[in-house]
Amino acid sequence: MRAHDVSSPVDDVLGAVANLGRSAADWHDARAEVTVDGSVASAIDALHLVNFSLWHCEDWARRKELPDAAIVQAKRTIDALNARRNLLMERIDELLVALIPAHDRDDGVVEQFETPGMLIDRLSIMALRIFHTSRATGMSERMRVLETQQRDLAAVLEALLRDLFAGRRGLKVYRQFKVATYAPWDCGMWRDAGEWAAGALSASNPTD
Repeated sequence: MRAHDVSSPVDDVLGAVANLGRSAADWHDARAEVTVDGSVASAIDALHLVNFSLWHCEDWARRKELPDAAIVQAKRTIDALNARRNLLMERIDELLVALIPAHDRDDGVVEQFETPGMLIDRLSIMALRIFHTSRATGMSERMRVLETQQRDLAAVLEALLRDLFAGRRGLKVYRQFKVATYAPWDCGMWRDAGEWAAGALSASNPTD
C-alpha cells in the first residue's frame, strides 16, 4: 500500500475538521448549504450543521420571554437534533471503518473506544464555543484555554486516525441506541424528573 493511499482519507478528515471554525462563522451570515454525498467529509459537515442548529436552539429555549408553547417546540426540536447528532457520529465511524484497509491483526492491537466520530463531535462543539467566545469582550484568557484544548483534541484525533489506518488500533462502531419514553423503555421516572433534577443539581455542586 502506497503512503498516499493511507494518508488521503486521514487528510480528508483533518481538512474537514480544520474547516469547522470557518463554517461556524460563515453560517452566522448565510444559511448553510450542506450536501451529504456519502463521503466522510460531508458527514462531518452534516454533523457540524446539526451541532450549529442545536447550539442555537438551546439558546432559543433559554429565552425567558418565550411563551410555554415556544419552549415546548424548542425542546422537541432539540430532541430531534440530538437524535440526528448521534446517528451522524455513528455514520462517520461506519464510513471510516469501510475505508480502513485490512491489516494482519495481532495481540498488540488496541481496540479504540472513544471513536473518531465522538472526537469530531467534540471538535465541532469546540469550534462553536470558540466562535461565540471570540465575539465577547474580556475573554482573552478563556480563548487561550479553548484554543489550547482545540489543538490538543485535534492532535489526539490525528494520532488516532493514523494509528487506525496503519493497523496499530482497531475500530468498532458502538451503537448508542437512544430510547424514547415509550414502552418497554418507559420507567415512569419522568413524573418525578423535576424533583430529581433539583436534588441532583444541589448534590453535584462541585463548590460545596
